[in-house]
Amino acid sequence: LPRNDTRAAIDRSDAVHLFAERVRQLAAEPALGSANLQAIAHICRQLGGSPLGIELAASWCRALSPNEIAADLTRGLDILSRTDRDADPRHRSMRVVFEQSWALLSSEEHHALARMSVFRGGGDRQAVTNVAQTSLVTLTELLDKSLLRREESGGATRYTLHELVRQFAAEKLAGDPGDQRATEQRHMNFYAEYLQSAFLPSADTTTAPWRRVQTDMDNIHAAWSLAVDTRNAATLQAMVRGLMTLFDAQGAGQEGIVLLERAAEALKADAAAVGARGRILGWLGYLLFRASRKDEAAARVQEGLALMQDHGGAIGLADLLHNLAWFDFFAGNLVAARDQWA
Repeated sequence: LPRNDTRAAIDRSDAVHLFAERVRQLAAEPALGSANLQAIAHICRQLGGSPLGIELAASWCRALSPNEIAADLTRGLDILSRTDRDADPRHRSMRVVFEQSWALLSSEEHHALARMSVFRGGGDRQAVTNVAQTSLVTLTELLDKSLLRREESGGATRYTLHELVRQFAAEKLAGDPGDQRATEQRHMNFYAEYLQSAFLPSADTTTAPWRRVQTDMDNIHAAWSLAVDTRNAATLQAMVRGLMTLFDAQGAGQEGIVLLERAAEALKADAAAVGARGRILGWLGYLLFRASRKDEAAARVQEGLALMQDHGGAIGLADLLHNLAWFDFFAGNLVAARDQWA
């Protein structure tokens, strides 16, 4: 696979060569123009180098540009099919290939594979067995059938799905809405608790706990997004400090600001979530302050503080007062800062 989008990396890629060979067979050479090379490299990475997937994607170059094919791949498996009648029926689409593999799985393997689709970038053994409600034996069986991949990260084992397999498995999970909701809930709860337990006062991002959390940022994002979408105030309140600290330490404060603003807006109409919203506003103020948006920062923290004081939101109240003290300190209001810290 091309490791990056440089011309040298693309030219060395066997996956890109296979794509180009199939395009030439179809007499669709214009798709191979230099302007399309990065899109072709992206397609090959999306397909994980799957030879059948690459051939099926390339077959659409008669009707679509590589950029359009890459965009369609993000929406599902349906583009990975061919219409030529002389093709082996078993190789006419990736969906057929996956359905054949699915038919050979046990019920336990069905559940494990479908539930694994909620992960973003895979997960470690503890996460996968907890969220997918499966065993190491079942994971090993899926590994043996090449439907699951095992990787080493920082000395720990992670289990991942090829993106095409993940899309197929997600469709299967969506076929059981009850199991889908329960699995997504377990995923959200696991990473909310995980973020809380991994949070350390130290901002030293070279430590093992920090590195582990950073590996799972996509899963943490997914957990936060579900909590926002479902207006789960308790989960948002539990995650907010750890999430804010991560963004701050990574220099990604603007991304954190966007996520916290969305959460605060989602809870605005929920009378039972006033305390949680107050805490989120307080940490939003901190990130705004770090982004040199000091007036906005003070307003947000004051708003959050008022909500927590008026509605008995004791959790995190000290953090907000501490933030206000720092704002006053850096503004030269030393007496006010002293009073906040008192």
